[in-house]
Amino acid sequence: MSRFMRSVSCLAAVVFAALAARGAAPGAAPGTTEERWHVVEMMGAKAGWMRSATSTGADGLLRFESEMHFHIGRGPVNIEVRVETAFVETADGRPVSMRVVQEFGPTPAIAEYEFKADHVLVRNTQGGRTMESHEAPPGGDWLTPRRAEEDLRRRIAAGEKQIRQSVLDPSTGLRPIEVTRVRKGDGAVEAMGKSVAATEWVVTQSVYPGIETIEWLDRDGRLVRGSVDMGGIAMEILASERELALAESAPPELLASTLVRPNRRIEDPRSVSRGVYIVSVPDGSLPDFPSAGAQVFERIDERTARVTVDVSRVDAAEPGAERAAYLASSSMIGADDPEVAKFAVVARGDEAEKAEALRRRVHGHIDQKSLDVGLASASDVVRTRQGDCTEHAVLLAAALRAAGIPCGVAAGGLSIDEFLGAVGVFGYHMWTQALLPLEGGGWAWVDVDATMGDGSAYDAAHIAMDVSALADGDLMNSLAALAPLMGRLRVEVVEVESAGVGAGAP
Repeated sequence: MSRFMRSVSCLAAVVFAALAARGAAPGAAPGTTEERWHVVEMMGAKAGWMRSATSTGADGLLRFESEMHFHIGRGPVNIEVRVETAFVETADGRPVSMRVVQEFGPTPAIAEYEFKADHVLVRNTQGGRTMESHEAPPGGDWLTPRRAEEDLRRRIAAGEKQIRQSVLDPSTGLRPIEVTRVRKGDGAVEAMGKSVAATEWVVTQSVYPGIETIEWLDRDGRLVRGSVDMGGIAMEILASERELALAESAPPELLASTLVRPNRRIEDPRSVSRGVYIVSVPDGSLPDFPSAGAQVFERIDERTARVTVDVSRVDAAEPGAERAAYLASSSMIGADDPEVAKFAVVARGDEAEKAEALRRRVHGHIDQKSLDVGLASASDVVRTRQGDCTEHAVLLAAALRAAGIPCGVAAGGLSIDEFLGAVGVFGYHMWTQALLPLEGGGWAWVDVDATMGDGSAYDAAHIAMDVSALADGDLMNSLAALAPLMGRLRVEVVEVESAGVGAGAP
């Protein structure tokens, strides 16, 4: 159920980018820290807390920090999620450094940025491994978090009805995000046991198109209440005292609500060689799904499309197509990790034989197949031997790259016989796509699923919604347009074929 965790992490990122800065105090005297606390609710139940703080050091540098901690039910287990950011700038608004910590698995993923005269030094750390790179400074006109707060307060006080800002936020890396706020009206909301005068704003962000957050801000531009609903998973942030925010609570159960119930059950989904599906959303726009590997995506209208999955399809790669990104190491896919290299070196034969050998090896290596791992990296998995489909996909991807085979990661839906008491549903899933040679020359993208063991490497009861190289920075951004599908996607099974026999329509 990896895509569930990826979408929850994306939900956390949306809330963080949109709401965390609004929680901060307007400023702090030198040597002091001003902080504000919020309760985090999901699906109407307390899930955790958020803290925002500003401080000014003796050196005159200004520091803004935000952190969000929450836990959720994922079937029979609980998963803890932690996101923390920090931004340091000078008194005149020049960036000094920023940092983001995202923890969804056994070890946190840490990205650190130091702003130099002509470049930004970037360090990505996970599982004890650190990768450094020099990146170009973000271009264009943008605001630091503190400058964005000052600008927002000034424009709210001036009575502006629509406010657009370009902001550099640690949670989205070196790409400034365009934030648009549209004023809906004034009113009062309940916070900390009292009624607070506030203004309601509808907020959209360029990196999360189609997703709206609602903010109730006080006259200083601070967050009193905020909310976002992504595909039926609702998160709300409420101003609170520290003690209430930190009080323990039972985690809300979310995984069952994300299962997709099709119009009919697929019998023996692991034997399906060809499937035709109509996918849709009840309102808004259906994002484009990839035509890649065994899958072809054909749009019918704004909200509807036909997906045909045929395991015999040949997805030939264009001559000279980009390969570097699909061979590179990243925080999630540590192909240069010595333990991963050792794991992959046993594979023998040509590329197709190596890919199949590694697929089976990953399946056998992960001997604790459980839901209580959030989003672990390949470096974690090769050592812990624990996880679900996410961990199978990233370890196989890392092993393939270590063996010199380009590959990407696909995320989408998988038909399953039964899960959490639901029968014949689609659960969110992740697998791998490898670039393998064709007998007559050329190369093709081939789907390989390490969760399927010694049987077939793939079946047509998969529906891909996203394909990515899973480079650093891809984890959130590549799924931003798809996260609203959670709880909203509809699947109609039109036709399936198994072992050469067409099942046809019901």
